[in-house]
Amino acid sequence: MNRDPAGEPRERLLEMLESIGDAFWVGSADASAVLYVSPAFEGIWGAPPGKVLSGPGGWVATVEPLDRAVFAEARRKLAHGAPCEVEYRIMRPDGSERWVLDRGFPLSEGPRGPARTVGVVSDITERKRLEAELIHAQKMEFVGKLAGGIAHDFNNLLTIISGYVSMLLDREELPPSSAEALKRVFTASRQATGLVRQLLLFSRKRTPRREVVDLNAEVESLAAMLRRLLGETITVEFEASPDAPRVSADIGMLEQALLNMAINARDAMPRGGRLVVSVGLRPREGSRLPDGQPARRGEYACLTVKDTGCGMAPEVLPRIFEPFFTTKESGHGAGLGLATAQDIVRRHDGWIDVETAVGAGTAFRIYLPLTSANLAPAGAPERGAASASKGLILLVEDEAAVREFTAAVLQQDGYTILQARSGESALEVWRWHGGKIDLLLSDVVLPGELSGPLLAARLQAEKPSLKAILATGYAKESVGQEPGQGPPLVVLSKPYTPKSLLRAVKEALEPAAI
Repeated sequence: MNRDPAGEPRERLLEMLESIGDAFWVGSADASAVLYVSPAFEGIWGAPPGKVLSGPGGWVATVEPLDRAVFAEARRKLAHGAPCEVEYRIMRPDGSERWVLDRGFPLSEGPRGPARTVGVVSDITERKRLEAELIHAQKMEFVGKLAGGIAHDFNNLLTIISGYVSMLLDREELPPSSAEALKRVFTASRQATGLVRQLLLFSRKRTPRREVVDLNAEVESLAAMLRRLLGETITVEFEASPDAPRVSADIGMLEQALLNMAINARDAMPRGGRLVVSVGLRPREGSRLPDGQPARRGEYACLTVKDTGCGMAPEVLPRIFEPFFTTKESGHGAGLGLATAQDIVRRHDGWIDVETAVGAGTAFRIYLPLTSANLAPAGAPERGAASASKGLILLVEDEAAVREFTAAVLQQDGYTILQARSGESALEVWRWHGGKIDLLLSDVVLPGELSGPLLAARLQAEKPSLKAILATGYAKESVGQEPGQGPPLVVLSKPYTPKSLLRAVKEALEPAAI
């Protein structure tokens, strides 16, 4: 059997062109006409080459309008005998978008310039997606650093504002008008605290500090706060569950998630409306389980936040949990609320289901695993209860206003306070009174080389029985302690109120009573 010596290489070339995922093309000398494209073209463009190239505008018509200028410039360079490389987007007949990398080369025949042009087009959509994810990860890392950088100073200011306002509100002789004004200041300070906490929660993977929670009691308490927060134009209703479901949760984080959803609902009802917060039990099969969620059977606690607002369009729904995505006008939301809520719920081994329609309102349902553990005994102290125990406390805080406020609260409750503004000055106080000091209460960040954790380690090395509290405006997980370094440290988050401060002192001095 005779074989054409020129035919075999040609057949191998055709086999190669048909099996490679990149699309090869051959064009005219001025790159204005396409003479040949390989079969891979159809896989990238989603349509046969003949249909794409013979249509109005041909190849250029498939290019995203915003990218046509760079596409045209690349072809102009190629027509003048220079190789080109350009990235642009194409629109497929089904409406989907693809990113492609198009590389063109002139084939010259003597000094007259290119006789034809050739090139290869690669689908780089996946690469672009990964690049976008990397940029997002870098953005979140930057947000974490930014949030951590401002949190310390910002939370010092909020400690002073909310702390003194809280002390004033405890006075029974306040005129009603003054009390109402102070309540508004206090609410604003708590909202500012929530914003900083959202940034810290989202940018740092904090582990929930769980306890057994009676959802009926906790959510009813939150609903009462929402009535004051959302304003008179929105009616807030609470529906309890007769089953009294219990879950293991970080109540602070869970309240943050519900608060974010309530604020989102308020923004969807600019002219007022109705918000229903309900607790119930639902089987797992009644929800659209997200990808990657363990398919555990049985019933789940279900928290529902339902509004009568404008609802959401189908094309918006897939993006509502994306960080920084928002449909609100500039200055009316950072796009972190729902993303933070989803992050919190996931860390509690749960998920969020959404039901919405344009003009028909939205219902967010939070599913959380039930627990059979018992609640704390009825006689247990309430969160934030004031401490009745007394002792000598070394208070170390470089911000004078925060130090004075903290000292005033502790002295009012019967503690004796020794004050210092830095680690070095604290050592001087310790030199004279160390044997009598029961508790070190120090900020984490102090001027000089001796930070709060280092100061605690040094003093506890001299007096192992010394208790220590470290106050911080950063995430609690940022305060580390080496194993065997000393008694466990109590971490107090800023901004703190008089009640949370006294609670932390009691926890440190009398851990068995908590």
